[in-house]
Amino acid sequence: MLEGSKERIDFITEYISAYEQKIKIANKNSLFDEAQLFELFAQEICNLWYGKKFTNLNSIKKNYPCVDLLSENGDIYVQVSTQEDIPGKIKKTLLSLEEEKYPELSNISAPVFFVLSNDTERKVKDLVGENQIGSFPFSVKDNFISTSMIVKRACNDIEFQKSLYGFLKYEIEGISSTSSELLNIFDRSKNVELSNINTMINSEYEIDRSSLIKRIQDDDAQFKIVCGDAGSGKSAICKKILMEEERVIFARAEKIASCDSINNIWNLDVVEALEYLGERKAVIYVDALEYISSASESTKDLLQSLLYEIKKHPTVSFVASCRTCDVGAFIKLVGLFDIKKYIVEDISNTELKQISDKYPVIRAMSSSGKYADLLRSPFYIDVIISQGIDIDKAGDVNKFRDYIWNNCICLSEKSRRKGFRTNDVASIIKKMVVERSKRFSLGIRCDELDCEILDFLKSNNVISVNENLARLKYDIYEDICFERFFDREFDLSRGNYVAFFACIEGMGQGAYRRYQIWVSNKLLARTNRDKFLKSLVFDNDISTEWSRNTIIGLIKSPYCKTFFDEQGINILEQARLEEFIKITNCFAFEMGDVHFIEYDSISILNLNACGYGRLALISLIYKYKKYEDRQLESQITKLCSDYVLHSKVRDGEVDKYAFEIVRYYVDSFLQDGLSVHITRTLDYLAPRLEVIYALPKIARLWIIDFWKMLQSLYVEDESKTRIAAETISWTLDHATQPLVDGLCDELFKIAETIWLEENKREIISHQLYGDGISRDFQWGLRGEGKDYYYKHRSVNSEIFLQLIYQRKFKDALIWTITLVNKLVSIYSAEDSNRVEEIVLFNGTHKSEKKYLGSVEMWFSGREENMIPTLIGDMVYWLRESTIQILHVCEEDSELFNHLATYIKEQIMEKSTNVILLTVIEDIAFEFKSTLPAYAIELASSLELISWDIQWQAHRIMTPEKKLLLDQIKLAVGIPDLNSRYTRRDTMFRGIQDYMAWCQLTAENEAIRENCISILEYLYEKIDSKDVHVLLQVQKMDMRDSNVSIIEDKYISIEPKLSKETREIVDANDKNNEPQNEVLVTFKEVMDLNADIHKVQDLIEQLEVLMRSPEDEVRYENYYISALCIAFKDDNLTNEKRREYVNKWLDRIEKLHSGNSYVADLKLSAALLAQYSKDIGDECRNRLKKFMLACLVNSGINGQISLLRNLITGYLLNNPREARIFFNTIIGCSHEEWNHTIYNQKIMKKCKHKTYSIPAVYGIPKPDDIVKAYGKKVYVSKKDNIIESYLYKEQCMDLSAIRIDELDHGLLFNAMNVGLKLSDSDFLDFAKKVMPVFIKELSKDNRDSIMNTYYQRLDFKKLFERELGEDNGSYQEAINLLFDNVDYQIFSNDTIKAYVSIFEHLGALYFDSYENDGKRMQLRKCLECAESFIDRIQVPFVKNGLERILIFDYERFGSNWNKYTTHYSYNDKTFLCRLWGKYHKGHEKDVVMSMYQMKFDELLPEVLPVLAEVVEALSETEEVSDKNCVLILKSIVLKVLLKFSDAVKADQDYHDAYERVLNVLIKKCNDESAAVILDGYRTH
Repeated sequence: MLEGSKERIDFITEYISAYEQKIKIANKNSLFDEAQLFELFAQEICNLWYGKKFTNLNSIKKNYPCVDLLSENGDIYVQVSTQEDIPGKIKKTLLSLEEEKYPELSNISAPVFFVLSNDTERKVKDLVGENQIGSFPFSVKDNFISTSMIVKRACNDIEFQKSLYGFLKYEIEGISSTSSELLNIFDRSKNVELSNINTMINSEYEIDRSSLIKRIQDDDAQFKIVCGDAGSGKSAICKKILMEEERVIFARAEKIASCDSINNIWNLDVVEALEYLGERKAVIYVDALEYISSASESTKDLLQSLLYEIKKHPTVSFVASCRTCDVGAFIKLVGLFDIKKYIVEDISNTELKQISDKYPVIRAMSSSGKYADLLRSPFYIDVIISQGIDIDKAGDVNKFRDYIWNNCICLSEKSRRKGFRTNDVASIIKKMVVERSKRFSLGIRCDELDCEILDFLKSNNVISVNENLARLKYDIYEDICFERFFDREFDLSRGNYVAFFACIEGMGQGAYRRYQIWVSNKLLARTNRDKFLKSLVFDNDISTEWSRNTIIGLIKSPYCKTFFDEQGINILEQARLEEFIKITNCFAFEMGDVHFIEYDSISILNLNACGYGRLALISLIYKYKKYEDRQLESQITKLCSDYVLHSKVRDGEVDKYAFEIVRYYVDSFLQDGLSVHITRTLDYLAPRLEVIYALPKIARLWIIDFWKMLQSLYVEDESKTRIAAETISWTLDHATQPLVDGLCDELFKIAETIWLEENKREIISHQLYGDGISRDFQWGLRGEGKDYYYKHRSVNSEIFLQLIYQRKFKDALIWTITLVNKLVSIYSAEDSNRVEEIVLFNGTHKSEKKYLGSVEMWFSGREENMIPTLIGDMVYWLRESTIQILHVCEEDSELFNHLATYIKEQIMEKSTNVILLTVIEDIAFEFKSTLPAYAIELASSLELISWDIQWQAHRIMTPEKKLLLDQIKLAVGIPDLNSRYTRRDTMFRGIQDYMAWCQLTAENEAIRENCISILEYLYEKIDSKDVHVLLQVQKMDMRDSNVSIIEDKYISIEPKLSKETREIVDANDKNNEPQNEVLVTFKEVMDLNADIHKVQDLIEQLEVLMRSPEDEVRYENYYISALCIAFKDDNLTNEKRREYVNKWLDRIEKLHSGNSYVADLKLSAALLAQYSKDIGDECRNRLKKFMLACLVNSGINGQISLLRNLITGYLLNNPREARIFFNTIIGCSHEEWNHTIYNQKIMKKCKHKTYSIPAVYGIPKPDDIVKAYGKKVYVSKKDNIIESYLYKEQCMDLSAIRIDELDHGLLFNAMNVGLKLSDSDFLDFAKKVMPVFIKELSKDNRDSIMNTYYQRLDFKKLFERELGEDNGSYQEAINLLFDNVDYQIFSNDTIKAYVSIFEHLGALYFDSYENDGKRMQLRKCLECAESFIDRIQVPFVKNGLERILIFDYERFGSNWNKYTTHYSYNDKTFLCRLWGKYHKGHEKDVVMSMYQMKFDELLPEVLPVLAEVVEALSETEEVSDKNCVLILKSIVLKVLLKFSDAVKADQDYHDAYERVLNVLIKKCNDESAAVILDGYRTH
């Protein structure tokens, strides 16, 4: 034995034999389960055994069926098992493997079993030949690995032995190490870190926060953050939550800031540790996130990496604590990981009373009223009690905070006993706080501070030190320190506020927030309010910036009510009210979540209204009736709106004030009645009604009266009908939960008014024009109900219906049944032939019930355009809401069954028609197991079964049907049109399948008897001679069904059929045999390299099958695909090739006559390729003529447009053929010109004569008019031209062509048939065409312009190609466009056409991010255009064409933000130069262009140009454009989230960023910009 081998074998043998014991040890440590550990082991062994990498499929899909491991090339699958019965496991898996269909298993040759050895291993036998199970053979030699076999191979294979030894050595040490580290972390986290968090007041009293704790614990959110003000007890609550958890991993936030990897946080491989935890629950807790709120982006990226790893493990959760005002620093993470926030409120009155009852000092301080707000903080209460503060010595709030400064922060007594001077300690603390703010850092380096004082403060829990950085331990300590610093500077300034604020500004960006906190704290005491705030608010010498910050501090403070009570009259007398309102409307918010619209790449910052300023201001406005000053109306309305809709701080009295104020505005507006100007009226009412509708309890009576007025106006006042209808529609479209909850019945009434009531306007219209014959009118719908579809193009836009079913389900259900019954009654009353009467039978009660119905009704809510859209949407949302609600109730079986029964009873008993019975069917299909036989009664109607069969046939989307639908949509120009209603997947093909399934799966006799009763009922009802109907019933009858085994794999269950019905089935099967055989042959031909004879046989078989229009649709794509295969085969004879080309043309030519062609048009490239084959002149000429017809087609048919592109692509690679088609079209163009001139001459001569043309002809054509005049119709020579130039391929002297004698439409067609500007003859010709093209674009006659619209698009494609392609002649193209051009005749349409030509260039530039050479070529192209545009002397034209240089395109085609691009420094420099140079007059367009060019990739370098553009934009009216503002808001938010560090590091970027924000704030009053500015300066 080789050296070392014995030691390795001994180790391997000992390891394997002890493996089970090792698993038990791991389980004992609560880290693994047996199967997971063995899978990890098996994966590594297989890597060694086969010499290739294996993937654990359970990591892709949990509990992946039949499969555990799969090799990297997909050829080896491994089932890992620790089961005792090894032979049984193998057999069971082989059987199961047949039933599972997963793409990952498509290539495997045979399964391998990896097992833990036991006594049953010796019973494992080969399963091959007759003993084979399923599709895969099994041999012990090739398909079996056991732990004992691992040892055997190690003994015989030295390389395997060495590799295995290395792995096992690492494995045992690695698991042991990770286990040990995790156990230590768990222990330290709970017994050290969490234990150090104080949850008690004075170490003896605990505030009862159990309700909040329970709410957090019960929430199954994976990511949670507990927020609160400084000293509110956030960490204490987190501790209470976490101490009940078995496994906690604790980290202080500042630790993350000191790490460059998540593994360094706990000195642990986090990824490996989380994997090892498996399914075990664990919580990772990060304490005091506010400590890294101002940290670098890299620190937050590190936290993000940690959260990403946690997200991969659903049983691992994340909890953090954070100061409320600092949560905004983490909004990106909150949005990415859907972090749930919980707010720790201040101590309530009840809690304070309980504390007061125990502690007399708190009772005394509370009674004095001096400390009311201070006593809302657990931190302060603990200090008061634990420090034994004497209320007499504390005096007031100022003295109390002085006490904390001296005794809790500076430790005066203790420091003196230690020999430290108090001033030295205070200086150290001041330096620590102020310098940290100036530097925007996590702390101050310890070596910058006195080490003895530092140790003293640390040992007394005043400071914390992490990674050699020191800072005060508590935020409240920092607040008090800043407060003293500001107090001192205020006193020293002696009224010189410029000096005071200059000093504050020297503290860095964080000074703004600290100043606001200082202002807030000054509100606590009357002396402070008088000394500091009164002067700071009302002194006129204070700068606008700091005056604004003073007011922000006031209005965001929870203590501001007293200030407004004292100074409210001064605010009014000094005319400062508007200023206070504006600042509140803009700045009194805090960051909420970030909503990211992925498709648009737009980020929206959700804001929460914060502070108590709104309450105070609304009270002040109401008390002094300042709302009567209508100049303040819009600002006051916003104030009330933000308070009612977005503020968490609410007060019942202030709610009433807000309602009364807004009601005053609306009532005043309505005094003269509703204006007939709809847009203006709704713009006014909408923001005010939002406030009122959000207060339904207070405003109930007013709302009801308002709605009654609208209903009356709608019906009675012809002039106000539309505005009343629009206002009610707006109300329904903007319905809210409170409104639906409080006024559901009233909402039903107003909806019925505008949907069903006939108003005077309609009555007059009907009298003038007759009764409407629209489908919706026939159903009894009027007004908005009749026009419902036009205002609700998407079912998801219907808010009202969604809300009523979600919030008031039972009421909405009854209302829907009643309304649908009414509409069906109207529909059927006018013409009884529209509906049938069907009968449903209840097998349990032996009872019948009649319903009205039709096949269209059975499609309701499933397919549009069958019944009125309003009814369809009601059915759709009732069904979706019902299923959603039932899913929510599933865990409570009693509630679930009760609700399901209630729904069925209401619909079945109260409905008079079948429309809502579709909901019963869908519920039954969705809950087939939990609601057995729920819809069984539906199977008792043969009419309903027939309708259901039609629905199922319509619902199932076959490939042929999908292709036909796609071609139809392409032909009419709407290729992306989607179905209105989402279809639910189900295992049932209809009610017949469901009936059969109910019988086969019935678990009780009652269900079986019900099924039998229904079947017997049907047998009695049908005529036995009608064997087709009898067959439909027998299909559902599973009694005496035939059961058989197919290929030892599948169970087949077939109903027993009578002789007559069996004959029908057999005949149908026989009819389908040829079809099935052909499809099998087609698959074989496609999959295999079939010889030409088999392909030809297939083509002949398909031709036989395509006998009817239906068969044409089904098989045409197969047929064309078979022709493509034949064309690829060199053995195809020329005769057959010619025949197949003609047969293809027979089909595809139908497109030109408006008939259907159901084959993939992209396959037509194979047809075009036959042009160069030996197909004979006659066949080739036919192909040429078809190509010509496509090239000159000027319609909007999307199918022919696609063909035209394919043909042009072919001709581009074949310049000789391109010249042939060009000559032909030019010849036809001249002929068409002659034709037009001939007709014009005759009509000019006969212009005074009359003529008559039958109306059936539609709009008369010129030839029709000539004929009507009795003149000879022009005899076209077009066929001769085609013969000469297309078939005989005669040459044409382009220099002799007179452009003015050509039809412009065909001329423009000819310019895009594949010739290139590198062809000198074509270039010279194009130069002569350009004046015509420009003149055509510049015509005033719109009809003339539209006549050549589609042909001009062809001409533009020539330029797009030449400008953008690598081998294009961009210099020649730009010379054509700009050189020797008469700009004086340019119109808007000319400019638009030029700009649209360059759209393609912009798209190419965007896409070429991996091709520097291409980008350089495109830059040169644009610079060349720029040189011409700069020299244009016509200002209107120059300004318009500058849009080319700023990438401003009217139609980008799609949103480019969803695509990938990147920009180099040179790219950004180029773009910024153009935007900077040409933004004047295009400011809004530049912003839109930056957005489309993906501004994420342009940041931060684009900021200086953006600031310049935005400031110029602020001087125009477009500064308030909604889309522009939305984009700017998204840009500034993304800078905050992604580029904050880079911007702060560059002064130019920093200044530019704040300039953009200030424009948004000052010019747009944008609150999100204000919040972002505050967050940017603070964090």
